[in-house]
Amino acid sequence: MKKDKMKKKLAGVWSLLLILALFGTATAQDSRQMVLQKIEAMKGDLLRMNEWLYQNPEIGHKETKAVEMLTGYLKGKGWQVEIGLNKIADSWEPILEKAWKIKTLPTVFKATYPGQEGGPTIAFLVEYDALRGPGGKAFHGCQHNMQSPIGIGAAVALAEVMKAKKIPGRLVVWGTPAEEIPPPVKAVMYDSGCFKDVDATIMFHGGDKTTYRRSGPSGMALDAFEFVFKGKPSHASSKPWEGKSALDAVILMFNAMDALREHSEPGTRMHGVITDGGAAPNIVP
Repeated sequence: MKKDKMKKKLAGVWSLLLILALFGTATAQDSRQMVLQKIEAMKGDLLRMNEWLYQNPEIGHKETKAVEMLTGYLKGKGWQVEIGLNKIADSWEPILEKAWKIKTLPTVFKATYPGQEGGPTIAFLVEYDALRGPGGKAFHGCQHNMQSPIGIGAAVALAEVMKAKKIPGRLVVWGTPAEEIPPPVKAVMYDSGCFKDVDATIMFHGGDKTTYRRSGPSGMALDAFEFVFKGKPSHASSKPWEGKSALDAVILMFNAMDALREHSEPGTRMHGVITDGGAAPNIVP
């Protein structure tokens, strides 16, 4: 059974490679040109979507208006839309509940273009959550307002060309919310089976370069951890020797991370924050 599934998966990947090769050959420049023409025809819509998202930022897990707008556009193009991921992997439920008091992912969405049978399933991943600024105010500073319209535009254009050229395959647009905050929602979605039938995923993110010839941010933010350090409180002036500072241990951990960076590969990133470092300076935390 496992061998059959592997053969099917390999066949799907091979079909995907053939499709990608199709758009790279000299004899198929008309197909490539068709995609570009369809994207050009959608440019006005995509720019309006970009501007709307920029003017209406929503933080992670609260992107209800963004989801409504993006899925509305896809529905108008004939895509089948499902909103919300109501069943997530059991291992993630307590983590999400503790972090954000939610047990589901209400602002995930899945839009499907069925296509013709016999080809691979390609998923386009799009993000649309905003950053948190001073005072918790939402704003778009990481290009998510442009990322989702570009991903959707690429998917819709490719779907129309596949239909016109009778190219087999299925396309899916997965809306992946809350990218800017832990836990990593794409990992939650993966463990919950969202990508089990997908042969390849494609994602876009804004940047100042069109290509990367070195380790880049494409595989970052794959995991998040929470550490709890427990100390023994005491009065920091009268009897500090009776205390055990949890904050000192946290500082040592960050210093150790700094030392580890010297020996980490170029594509590795390690970041952290202290969410609770004590309440009063005269008490050993």
